Amino acid sequence: MFLADALKEIRDLANFFRDRGQSERAEAYEHAALIVSKLDAAGAPPAPASTANPIPKELLGGPRPPLSIPSNVVRCKKCGHQWTPRSTRVFRCARCKSPYWNIEPVEKPG
Repeated sequence: MFLADALKEIRDLANFFRDRGQSERAEAYEHAALIVSKLDAAGAPPAPASTANPIPKELLGGPRPPLSIPSNVVRCKKCGHQWTPRSTRVFRCARCKSPYWNIEPVEKPG
């Protein structure tokens, strides 16, 4: 049953590409259909009924820890924008593009 369904899908794809003028792809799917039909005629074993993980639970090592989210949020002292940098070195603010993002602004007297 599984191979018959696969064969129908492959032939549908071949017709789809042939209708759109893509003969090379259509020929590739026709070749795949030929292989699947030979497998079906030879009595290939059916596909597994379940999609369960074939690896035993003992070998998986238990639950995985949650992904770590970087918490190195930086803040521009000029415009106040906060962001998470992509690298360890930050050259300028992501919003105002100031290279002096980490320097306190100096107020001019007068």
